Amino acid sequence: MSFKRFFTEEGWTSIRNSAKRVQRYNKICIGVAIAATLPFIWFCTFAQLRPLQQLYLPKYVWSQALSKCPFRINSRYVLLVRTVNDPSGKESILGVTDDQAEPTKDENSRPVIIGEKKKSYQFRLKPGIEYTSFRWQEVPIQNSEMAAWFARNIYPDTDFMLLLLEDVAFGVAIFLLGNTVAIWFDRRANRERTDGKKIRGTDDATKKLNLFSRHDGIGIEIVPLERKVGC
Repeated sequence: MSFKRFFTEEGWTSIRNSAKRVQRYNKICIGVAIAATLPFIWFCTFAQLRPLQQLYLPKYVWSQALSKCPFRINSRYVLLVRTVNDPSGKESILGVTDDQAEPTKDENSRPVIIGEKKKSYQFRLKPGIEYTSFRWQEVPIQNSEMAAWFARNIYPDTDFMLLLLEDVAFGVAIFLLGNTVAIWFDRRANRERTDGKKIRGTDDATKKLNLFSRHDGIGIEIVPLERKVGC
């Protein structure tokens, strides 16, 4: 579209139609970006976490959210714990970290799932870790204390901001790429319509129709017939 055509009714109509199409492209690209980012989070971001970090992540987020409440809230968390005896013989319960345990795997290298509801994974303590018993246990605790324990023992070196930025950057890249491709195809189709290659509601028209155009108007060129005089 030439610059002068922007100031015509046809130009403004073309701009409004283009804006509407771009809005539709934006909505579609947002959906595509979200659909592509979710697998990226699962297969790339989530895979960077260690086994207990993966299992405890929903609980960590939940404890962090509830710890911000103005009133005190106690919750019950299922944790992997080990018990040890102190010098006086009293049993103490300690939470297990990724440095102390690792998941047990079957012959197909898949984690072994245990429990009546098949929601727990079987772990084994690493050599040299002291314990008298080792199990999953439901622990009643304040959410602020639970969040602090997770941050101190399970996620001490995890930069969640960096992981979040990676996910956001991937989603934005998919959105921009999809928009660029959609707008490029839209401009190409619009150029073809303008040049007469695609006209809705009519037969296919091409630039060859210009052969039948006159400078003083559009019409069909009529070639005069020569009359032959017979003998």
